[in-house]
Amino acid sequence: LTRYIGLLVASRCLWNIQLDRQLTISKQTANVFITVKILLLYLYTAE
Repeated sequence: LTRYIGLLVASRCLWNIQLDRQLTISKQTANVFITVKILLLYLYTAE
């Protein structure tokens, strides 16, 4: 199933590699392919 489907994701945001984190969970069965992505962003203001 997945050899016929393509997905390209590109994003650009306020990503701080020292503070922010990401988690990706993927599960594949014979009929379903699921991917969940969680992005944790720490936003702050300089005063």
